[in-house]
Amino acid sequence: MTISTQSVSLRKNGFSLVEVLIAMLIVAVVGTAFMLALAASSKAVILAGVRTTSESLAHSQLESVKAAAYSYYNGPDPAGYPVIDPADYGVDDPLRYNVTLAVAPLNADGTPVSNTGGQWDADLGLQLIVITIYHDDNGDNEFTPDEQVLSLDNYKSAREAV
Repeated sequence: MTISTQSVSLRKNGFSLVEVLIAMLIVAVVGTAFMLALAASSKAVILAGVRTTSESLAHSQLESVKAAAYSYYNGPDPAGYPVIDPADYGVDDPLRYNVTLAVAPLNADGTPVSNTGGQWDADLGLQLIVITIYHDDNGDNEFTPDEQVLSLDNYKSAREAV
């Protein structure tokens, strides 16, 4: 029995439509996965930058409070300690960052001094310093609790010169 070479080699040089469609589908799936990974890594880089900038601002604020003279606290303001401006620290987009400073006097055992009628009973020379950094994620110039990046707690004590 002989097979005709004409019936076996019907295919000419090139690819069939089905092969091209399968190749395009594979390229589309791989391309989509690559673009999703690229978008996720880009977002991670942006979030790392915001976190790094926020940590730098928080530590700068803490150093500012540490460098200031002890301010006895008797009201709702941050005890007279200066609050830093992100623009003074080389932040790329300073209007998107907000630095808040809260101060609360403590007793010698570290418990909060009681607050009666909006006034602290006494500042005994020990204060809890809470620095909170917010980043305006959506650009609406409002800082909401869900835009808080970090909070840094530390203490300041009144030290007498020896």
